[in-house]
Amino acid sequence: RQFDIPSGSVDIALAQFSATAGVNISFDPSQAQGQRSRGLHGAYTVDSGLRQLLAGSKLQAVLLSNGSYSLIPVV
Repeated sequence: RQFDIPSGSVDIALAQFSATAGVNISFDPSQAQGQRSRGLHGAYTVDSGLRQLLAGSKLQAVLLSNGSYSLIPVV
């Protein structure tokens, strides 16, 4: 898929990513608070796009059995 998501807050970037990719992404809003994304521009798979979108944040995406994603803190 082709993405054109500007840098900014992680929660807004994730909403744009979810709408473009057609996937559900669940996360605790308090974990995303204050987190920034560098944005995402270009063609990516859902997995690689999420990794790139979250790079530098303290969150990582985990694929669930139903095909949706959940964000968890990086440990």
